[in-house]
Amino acid sequence: MNISGKQMTVLEELDDFMNKTIEARERKRAMAIKMKIQGISSKQIQNLLSCSQSFISKWKREFIEKGVEGLRLQHKGSKGYLLAEQEKEIINWIEQQNWITRESLEQYIYSNYSVVFCSRQSYYELLKKGGMSWKKSQKNNPKRDEKLVESKKQEIKKKWQNVMKK
Repeated sequence: MNISGKQMTVLEELDDFMNKTIEARERKRAMAIKMKIQGISSKQIQNLLSCSQSFISKWKREFIEKGVEGLRLQHKGSKGYLLAEQEKEIINWIEQQNWITRESLEQYIYSNYSVVFCSRQSYYELLKKGGMSWKKSQKNNPKRDEKLVESKKQEIKKKWQNVMKK
């Protein structure tokens, strides 16, 4: 197949995009477009990339309209409840505490920033960033029965000695 100069530039642009992106989905989109430009049939592209005809058509249209930027993922995530500066202030406050509970952190954030997180995980992540643990620890397992543990140790020891004799 004979490729024109303009097509060569487009192919180089797609190659550059594929080499720079870390997203597999973006790379797959670019590969489909590149193959189409090179004259590979849609059926072959579908088989090689495990995609549909509509996938190829959609990304070809996006590429024609917007160039390689049209192949990028569009999801940007949701906007956080706190500004970066506010989060730093909260982390500094956490670091100054000797101990802290999730409830007291919730109260502090609500009273100072009027923010209530939907998930407790957000509070736990702030505690972690501030160097605090929210987990309750115990020195000993309260369910541990010393007599039962000792008898189990003796049983294992006897079985081990029998294995070593054989």
